[in-house]
Parts: sequence; C-alpha cells; structure tokens
Amino acid sequence: MRLYFLVLLELPMKKPIAIRILTQTGSAKRRFRVELMAPVKRGRAWHCHFRIKGGKKLIEGDSVGEDSMQAILIAFEGIRSKFEQAELHGSWLTGDDGDIGIPRLAPMAFGYRVQRAVEHAMERKLKSLVMRSK
Repeated sequence: MRLYFLVLLELPMKKPIAIRILTQTGSAKRRFRVELMAPVKRGRAWHCHFRIKGGKKLIEGDSVGEDSMQAILIAFEGIRSKFEQAELHGSWLTGDDGDIGIPRLAPMAFGYRVQRAVEHAMERKLKSLVMRSK
C-alpha cells in the first residue's frame, strides 16, 4: 500500500469536485479557498490534486492511492497537513482556529491492526468526553 504525497505532477487540471471556503482567524479576516480535483488514473496509481488559495498564497499538493477513493482520503489528510505546515490560521464554521472541518483519519499506512487500534482508542476517548460533558 502506497501512502505518500508528491510535490506536484503534471495532471490535467479541471474544475474542482469539492470546494471549501475557510475564514482566517485572528486580526486579518481573509479567506482561504480549498479545492479538491477529481482523481486521475496514471499508470496503476490514482492521483488526486488539491489546492489552498488565499491572498498571495497558493499551496498545491497531489496524493497517490491504490484506487480513486484512497487518493481522495489521502488528499484530505494532505490538505490538513499542508494547512498546518504553512501555519495558516483558519476556520470553517465554528470560528475556532484550526477547525477546518476535515477530520483526522486513523492512519492506514501501518496496517489494519494499527488502524483498528487507533479507531478503538478514539472511540473510547470520545465516550469518555461525552460522559464527562453530561
């Protein structure tokens, strides 16, 4: 299973299949436009291009998966990662800095057992937090 990001391949750029507008948190209130392109098959792998545009910033990335769905899932992780690496501060609906509305996924790169262990730990933590909030 290949789970990695490429810098940028020359893929056909078409209209995005999904767009999300994020509002910068803090004093400046600029907007970021996150675009996800349709996955494209290249050889045996699927590639999914994404962009984050805001002000003078343009951040692009390309995820690679075994099938189109995996390429999309990895692209979402890539969007989160690029947003954090660029130290951008934005929010989708809540106004909370960093809440871009793309949840972190349990890692697939380390095999199914590790993925399930992480999922179970997340479920236990969620139950604990819900019980405490009641």
